[in-house]
Amino acid sequence: RGPPARVLRALGEGDAALVGWGGWSPPGMRRAPVRVLHDGTPLADRAIEVAEALAEGDADVEVWLAPGVSRERGRALADSRARTLRRAVAERPGGLLIVPAGSALADRLAERSVAMRFPCGVLIVS
Repeated sequence: RGPPARVLRALGEGDAALVGWGGWSPPGMRRAPVRVLHDGTPLADRAIEVAEALAEGDADVEVWLAPGVSRERGRALADSRARTLRRAVAERPGGLLIVPAGSALADRLAERSVAMRFPCGVLIVS
């Protein structure tokens, strides 16, 4: 808990921070999509592992690719700004967006004012 910069500094290896979207419940999340922003870093690969572990049951795992990232599977995004991701999430609200720590987007999403506008939970993994 605390200001975004302090929360992100406190994240250690293997930690995660869930920000925004009150009322989250594991049963509801299982039926909703789990999305991962892949920015080409090793932490993004870790984020996919976390998504697959969380997406038990009927949940889908969607991998969204930041510009310049090429992978076998995933949805290419025009950019990785918070506004673009918020619009993409709004196409199918609910669920969870997983973002690797250390990215500029993680810094923005750690700001309560940004995270609270997302129609889903936001999980920042390190």
